[in-house]
Amino acid sequence: MLDDVHPRFKENPAFLERFHRMVTAGCATYRKGKVNFAHKREHEHVENCVVPLARDGRTVDILAACSVLYDFSGREI
Repeated sequence: MLDDVHPRFKENPAFLERFHRMVTAGCATYRKGKVNFAHKREHEHVENCVVPLARDGRTVDILAACSVLYDFSGREI
């Protein structure tokens, strides 16, 4: 589960709003900005696209994501 990997989701449920919207509306999202959570200190900004998928063609049960991380100087990591 996402909140097991990133405990900040439990601290601030607003982080989940984007994912909830994708599941309920079935629409992809794009985001570019400061990271909400980081695995390494040099991760400053992120650009990502998340796409909802449905194995049965109707009910979203997978979110596939592609992210690009940038350091403090704006260089891609």
